Amino acid sequence: MTVFDARANRQIAGRGILQRILWSVPPDNVGYRDTYPRPLDPSVPEVWRTVYRRANEQARRAPVLDLSEGARALFAGWHEVHERSLRDLDGILKEWQSKAPGHVLRLAGIWQLCVGGDRVSEDAVAGALDIMAYFGAHARVALVSAGVDPRAALARKIAR
Repeated sequence: MTVFDARANRQIAGRGILQRILWSVPPDNVGYRDTYPRPLDPSVPEVWRTVYRRANEQARRAPVLDLSEGARALFAGWHEVHERSLRDLDGILKEWQSKAPGHVLRLAGIWQLCVGGDRVSEDAVAGALDIMAYFGAHARVALVSAGVDPRAALARKIAR
């Protein structure tokens, strides 16, 4: 199923599924790929096994994570600015961006579980905000390619 199909399907579009996707539109590298890539560093699989094991152990404990004071302050400052920025958006882009605070907290929590600890650090929130900037830019590309026109929101704003 493509974004176009999902957007046209009322069952899907009406339930906010498109707004919950963390979009990524990678560049097309066909024709530019390295045909003789370097072998994978032998330590990489063990690093990923360790991260997976740690996250799996944490998930079994069903931890309740709290934000550190620095993390709480960083998130609150970003959230205030982000909420105001929603005024200038419209339609599915506005709906997608309205889900960003929850995504940020979930990403920060997942990161914290992977590195260990019961309090989400300021670094985890900062990293989650960086990741959300990436997903936000890619959501705009994906949704615009599906027929969402960001100029419509600008025209409404100018008309007000």
